[in-house]
Amino acid sequence: MQTLEKDSWITRVKTDANGSFSVAEFPKGRIKVAIKGEQTLRASGLKFDPDSGMPVNLTIDLGPYKLRGRIYDESGQIFDGADVFLNWALHENGVRIRSTRRVRANASGEFRFNELGPGDHELVVSAWRGNTFRHTVKQRVNVGVDSGELIIVLNTL
Repeated sequence: MQTLEKDSWITRVKTDANGSFSVAEFPKGRIKVAIKGEQTLRASGLKFDPDSGMPVNLTIDLGPYKLRGRIYDESGQIFDGADVFLNWALHENGVRIRSTRRVRANASGEFRFNELGPGDHELVVSAWRGNTFRHTVKQRVNVGVDSGELIIVLNTL
């Protein structure tokens, strides 16, 4: 976490099993939060007044859902080594939160994301074939509603 008004204040904390944390001498002002682990989450627009005693609640993209898939080219051949990104964003009460997860498709063209929260995510597949071809596919996925298994076909023509 760091203040936006004064870049010199930065602290690192760990949450407990309930996701709660506390910071001694928390500064007043606008706060930017970065949470790192399997995914990276950034939240900005938080305004905090330590004198008010009001808790700050963040919603993060974490939950019981899985998303997996396999990538093929238009001829049905497995497309390995593609970069697969899963983006999630929330804008609520002036606070913007976003997360990006990244995996690489394995030799069988398979990819997997675990521990996802529900809701709309943007799946982005970016792949190279040789030194000349690059293709990007973007697809909206509603995690928890849509199937947890996807087939992505890259048009290489």
